[in-house]
Amino acid sequence: MGKMARLLRKMKEIVLRMGLEAYFSTVSSIETARTKKYSNILSERMGNTDIVVIIALYEKTMLRSDVRRYLETLKKKGAYIIAANTCELSVEDVKLISGIVDVYIEKDNIGRDFGSYKECVLYFFDKGINNICKRLLICNDSVFYCTDGIDAFVDEMIKSKKNVLGSTENHDFFRHLGSFFLSISSNIFNNKAFLAFWKNYKKTNVRPHIIKKGELALSAMLFSASHGDIDFSSLYNASKIDVWADSKDKILDLPSLIRNGEVTSGSFVNLQENFCKNLIIDSYYRLYLKEGISSPEIKTSKELMKQEIDERVGYLTFIQWIDFLKSDVTSIPDTLLAAIKSVCLEIFTQGSQIHLNAVIFKMMGMPIIKLDLLYRSALSFCDILLLTDMIQNAKERAELKKILFCRLSGDKFHFGFRKAAFKLGYI
Repeated sequence: MGKMARLLRKMKEIVLRMGLEAYFSTVSSIETARTKKYSNILSERMGNTDIVVIIALYEKTMLRSDVRRYLETLKKKGAYIIAANTCELSVEDVKLISGIVDVYIEKDNIGRDFGSYKECVLYFFDKGINNICKRLLICNDSVFYCTDGIDAFVDEMIKSKKNVLGSTENHDFFRHLGSFFLSISSNIFNNKAFLAFWKNYKKTNVRPHIIKKGELALSAMLFSASHGDIDFSSLYNASKIDVWADSKDKILDLPSLIRNGEVTSGSFVNLQENFCKNLIIDSYYRLYLKEGISSPEIKTSKELMKQEIDERVGYLTFIQWIDFLKSDVTSIPDTLLAAIKSVCLEIFTQGSQIHLNAVIFKMMGMPIIKLDLLYRSALSFCDILLLTDMIQNAKERAELKKILFCRLSGDKFHFGFRKAAFKLGYI
């Protein structure tokens, strides 16, 4: 593509983005003006507030089963739960959730999750709970809560000595913590900057604004109030993968745990571009292709070998090579293992960690799974099947698949204006 063509394409995107910004900002303003503002506390009781959980919900009529199980786990840990729902539950489910959480609020859907967070945080301060609370968890229902691993996960988030701990990181824009699950110490939420952030936060339904002025700005404020990188970290990240992959077998499992992803979204991982650009891996892999291996059932033809040597790597024979390296008869130099691990870690640091690393994080025990993995084209169907197979409870596997399969790739199933808005992050 020539310079002029690239320039025209860039200008077209800028004009399109300006149009979308104007449209969605106007729609948000109209929605805000027309929507009846309300915030109804349907149940409220005092209790032990050493550990407080704020949860933003979008539960219409029925409380999701995984959310109910998660809330019950929190209560067993002695948590005081403040829940804000931007939909209305049935009378039966209001009774159900009121029997679990300590404060249940139903409110208008202005501001999405951050609007609910603001409602709950201000309640937290208005009632003086911040003066007693030792640890504050902020979370929402944009993730599926698996029972396997949830006890240990909640314990780690509650008992952490770090001032700010997220479940995962996000490396889009800059390193920040996902706002769907945060654990914050009293040193931070009693810092005047914390309350000031929420008092000054202006609710909006424009998604890029929520990301920029909500998640990114919140993360920046929390980082500033903490003691730096070590004190502001995530439970699941590349460092944890590095520690987890402490043996030959686990290192050689890493390539199979990398997402397949989708080409259209940029989440697709091309083995040729990622592994064989490393000279050490490339040298050993080329040698394997030239010499073949002893097992006749997986030895490729000379023609296929030559083609793949020319193309540098083919997925099938690359995975066969990894399997060959796993065999007991194979002696693997430490330099090759280090090279494979380093390439994998580099891939695992990309983008939104909870989306792109969902498979390996589940393998490592993370109990929360984002519900928009297919919609955002972060994972392929192949990835989803691998991921859901790791869930121990068959009923939970079925529940998650049902939710995921209801929200298929926006890049494939949106058209025209909506597709343009999706690609630029407005829906």
